[in-house]
Amino acid sequence: MDASQNETKRNAPLEEARRYVALSTTFRRGIGASPAAEIEIHPLGNGEHNANFWFIHPETGEKLVLRANYISQQHLEHQAAYEFGALQALEPCERAPRPVFVDETREVVPRGMSVISFIEGDELDYEREGDLAEAAAVLADIHSVEVADDCPILKPTDALVDLYEEDMQMYGAYLASAYVDDQVKAYIDHYFSRVKGLLNAPAKAREARQILNTEAVADHFLIPHDAGTGTSGFTHMIDWDKPVLGEAVRDVAYFVSPTTTVWTTDFIFSPAQRSAFVEEYLRIVDGRFDLSCFEERFSAFLKMNALRGMTYCAKAFADYQDPAYPLKNDFTAKKLELYLSEEFMQMLKDDIFDPAILN
Repeated sequence: MDASQNETKRNAPLEEARRYVALSTTFRRGIGASPAAEIEIHPLGNGEHNANFWFIHPETGEKLVLRANYISQQHLEHQAAYEFGALQALEPCERAPRPVFVDETREVVPRGMSVISFIEGDELDYEREGDLAEAAAVLADIHSVEVADDCPILKPTDALVDLYEEDMQMYGAYLASAYVDDQVKAYIDHYFSRVKGLLNAPAKAREARQILNTEAVADHFLIPHDAGTGTSGFTHMIDWDKPVLGEAVRDVAYFVSPTTTVWTTDFIFSPAQRSAFVEEYLRIVDGRFDLSCFEERFSAFLKMNALRGMTYCAKAFADYQDPAYPLKNDFTAKKLELYLSEEFMQMLKDDIFDPAILN
């Protein structure tokens, strides 16, 4: 593929979005814009699953986001509508983008489209003063939203069992490859031995119905910092690709897991920092929903999140050794080397899988 073809491929989502805005009467009606109004679309950022654009509403002057869905991580037929429904359920807490309009007709473009409010702010920094307290407050407020009986968000029967089975599949793919390392295998086998006894959820845990982001990473938190120190405004959580109903502890454990933070930063929560974050989160929840299983399940989810990170890295490492594998990049290759190093695997063994977590 030559340079001009690469450029055409890169610009395809933008051209599609422009065509949609120009030709879709459903879109114009949905946002309350006249058919003749000029709307200019600007790139905002493309992930692996969605392309995002910003525009100014021609009548109200509000800055909004147009979101085009390309892949559903949960294999849903109507991913845009699913995500939109989650944002509608989250509106009472005002901690997520405001849903404006969703279009699953696919009359102009072959994918679901939605419009949400534009959120200003800086990505969370684990080491910046006040940011962890903001994250604790956001998660506590989101998890405290009262969920209606007809809420469209999926609820796994038992998230730990689902995660364990997915981990087994990824690890099985690694073991079936020609690139198994005895040291990596020994560590991951040990990790599996430490989670097998954690899969029987108490009845109260199975009944939990908090709204979860399930991917509580730093760049999902936007914090509006002022010109000096501290924050001004309201922190939000964005990117609601994979919301489910379940135990709030799942999000909290994911947020503080080393396999979460080290992928994009050099930061690892110490046991004391991890405990302090949990204590702040529990303080802000302040009894707004049942937390009777939190401590027991925190240990289980923290281990399972770490196991998930390591089985993913093992499978990805094997994929990267295949000369025909098409999606290699230097960043991921270096991270895989880090995660599968003896130093990192031993740290996980000592810090996550073997000791008591909340003490």
